[in-house]
Amino acid sequence: MLDVALRQLTQLRRLAISCSAVTSVPPSITALGCLERLFFSCGAADPASLPPGPWLLSLRWLGTDWAEALVAAEDGVLGQMPRLEYLCLFGNPTAEKRADAWDALWALLASHPPLRCFGEWASGGSCITGCELGHEALN
Repeated sequence: MLDVALRQLTQLRRLAISCSAVTSVPPSITALGCLERLFFSCGAADPASLPPGPWLLSLRWLGTDWAEALVAAEDGVLGQMPRLEYLCLFGNPTAEKRADAWDALWALLASHPPLRCFGEWASGGSCITGCELGHEALN
């Protein structure tokens, strides 16, 4: 149902999906070519993969689980976000122990010029960062 609905929302600029019933990134997210901000948290035991594609070109803000970010870094998907300015990760970073994925994530963060803010999700609904956009990005 969510996948069908997203296909119709091609001009959507902000999307937040946080639901234990959603176990993967809806494939129709690739139709959201105007998407600038994405918050995604699912109920899957395994990390969800962000699909590659042109929809990533407009993404400036990403909030997701550490595990999903590690998969995206290792798969090269994070590198397909040339405008990414803000990355907020939540969950337990120590749960993921794949060295190659960690190396890919840190390499991207160190070499991605547009990145202005990197934070960790904290209880209370905001990202702990030195950036003013942290709380604004969630509203």
